[in-house]
Amino acid sequence: MRELYRQICRLDRLDVDAWFTLGLLNGQLGFLKDTVSCFGEAAALRPDSAEAHFNLGKALGDLGRLEEAAHAYGRALDCRPEWPEASNNLGNILQALGRLDGAVDCYERALRIRPEFAEAYANLGNVLQLQGRINKAVEIYRRALAIRPRYPKVYKALGGALSNLGRLDEALACYRGAARLDPGDMGLAAAEALILERQGLSDQAYAMIKPFIDNGTENFEIADAFAALCGGVGRCDEAIVLLERNLGRGNMQRDRQQLISAHFALGRLYDNRGEYDKAFAHYRIGNDLKPYAFDGKAFAEFISSLIGVFDADFMRRAPRAAHGSERPIFIVGMPRSGTSLVEQILASHPQVFGAGELEDMRYIAADVCGALASILSYPACVRQLTAEACDRLAARYLERLALVSPDARY
Repeated sequence: MRELYRQICRLDRLDVDAWFTLGLLNGQLGFLKDTVSCFGEAAALRPDSAEAHFNLGKALGDLGRLEEAAHAYGRALDCRPEWPEASNNLGNILQALGRLDGAVDCYERALRIRPEFAEAYANLGNVLQLQGRINKAVEIYRRALAIRPRYPKVYKALGGALSNLGRLDEALACYRGAARLDPGDMGLAAAEALILERQGLSDQAYAMIKPFIDNGTENFEIADAFAALCGGVGRCDEAIVLLERNLGRGNMQRDRQQLISAHFALGRLYDNRGEYDKAFAHYRIGNDLKPYAFDGKAFAEFISSLIGVFDADFMRRAPRAAHGSERPIFIVGMPRSGTSLVEQILASHPQVFGAGELEDMRYIAADVCGALASILSYPACVRQLTAEACDRLAARYLERLALVSPDARY
């Protein structure tokens, strides 16, 4: 059939329908470059064909030609503005390019057109997580599940969001629910292992992923989880071998984000071993693979906004939590300044548990605007902080400490 349509297109290069059909056949058979050529011909012959531009965008996206894919989806929407799938797909491309605000706009546009579009809700939740709007992401994932209750990908994503918020038992329930729906997803075992590791159960965490490691898995999520927990079970040399092996098998177009994570994990592990040249090389490659560059100007503006909000006057008059727990000990310092040594010294005391570098405060900062139901972004919304909100956020942090170590006084 493919050869027949190739002959038709050679005989009549103006036959739009033949180019379109040949493009579909090429796509089904995995000939992506030929798919792009065919839909490019169809779109050039019929510029008002939303379907030609849409399929061209899909093929370009599959090839990793993201800027061109974004342009093609834009043309499709010019031709048919009320097409939710085109808005959703453009959002996916913009997300991959790091244009998160544009991606949010696309998903919200798709949902205005089709309010029951569960996939668009799932994708919107993913972008909100990347923006640090974790509470809002949880809400959006729950909307997706209300529409499509048997949606393992969303259970998994919801588990990740709840984990980021320190709601570990709820996260575990999500991962286990997803595993019942999709028992073949090794990433769910990896996610559950990471929760167990955060709960201080390193041996149980390793037992979750050991069968996959023993079977020579190429799964990036298992390898990432192994890298995260290997220190607790004394197996970081094996984790490095697995990560390096997976890097050699990864496909740049298919596995870009996983390759980025693997390079950063290797950077951390080599750094811990004192092999700084190898660590730096992996960190550099991981950064180079990111689809967007560091925006120095935006970062400087963000730091200026922090300075502007958290000034001396605000710190004097800001509300405080009422219960005044003395349980947390915060060690603050620059990298390589001895903070880990201070923690080790304190943790040698029988009443002190060294919890490591918890990320909960970062998640609380990311979530504070949602907790205040503020329309402002962080840090501007912090000026609306109330004593009640402080109590809720502090209680959440203390609950997290109780999970990490229920018995330690400090």
